[in-house]
Amino acid sequence: MKKHMKGVIATTNFLSLLKVLSRKRIRIINHILLVDVVAIILTILYMVYRGNLNTEDPLGITVSYSFIVLFVAFILIARDNETVFVSDCYRLIPTSDTKLYMANILAAVISMLYLGVTQVIFSMLAMLTNLNEVIKSVQRSFSYMAAHSSSEWGNTGFLINLTIALIVLTFALAVFSWASVSTVHLITTTLTSFLPDTRSRLFRLVLYVVVVGLLIYIISYTVQPLANIFTGIVSKNDYLQVYVGASVLLVFGIVESVINVYLMRSWVETANN
Repeated sequence: MKKHMKGVIATTNFLSLLKVLSRKRIRIINHILLVDVVAIILTILYMVYRGNLNTEDPLGITVSYSFIVLFVAFILIARDNETVFVSDCYRLIPTSDTKLYMANILAAVISMLYLGVTQVIFSMLAMLTNLNEVIKSVQRSFSYMAAHSSSEWGNTGFLINLTIALIVLTFALAVFSWASVSTVHLITTTLTSFLPDTRSRLFRLVLYVVVVGLLIYIISYTVQPLANIFTGIVSKNDYLQVYVGASVLLVFGIVESVINVYLMRSWVETANN
């Protein structure tokens, strides 16, 4: 406990929790980034050795690995989230479950934001190998979309607003996804605590499938009416539709978070890890 909670025992305010949890997540991200950099360099060197490296390949390689890195990071951060919710190391801190839950989710968001910034930096560095051609390619793409679309792809203000909307949507999707994972995990953990130990593993698998199925059914059944409510206040600007999607995801994420905090407070037993 001392290993993880150094500096938090004396003061357990929100910022203290956030600092400790964020530091742990950043370490996870740094390990992933190390593997990412090594993979990019080795791939480029291999293509140089084969003699088929083009000027646009460094950017393509970097972006391709970014998708893998983001997926792996999301899984590892989600797993670390769930460890916090059921671990004595964190649950025995003299703080509220709500504060612990919010700090945990925010630390996950901060770590993924850090990862996203590093991936943008990596891509920008890769662009330097063929910057002029990349700029021309982007200009051609936007010119084509502006000529073949009824939206405002040629408008700089619209593009800025759309970029911001997509960032907000990404944030909402991450929060919703982590909250959904936690809901499934905490409900399953609660139910399996009532089962005999000899049958827990079999029933845990069945319960995971059942809980996931029910959660998907509930969300799919209610998402459209909720989306219609938000859509009614949206103008013709396409980027506002992205905010609609983000709002729907955040509403579900908040509802799931309330359920998760209740389960943590009333039903979920901690493990000594």
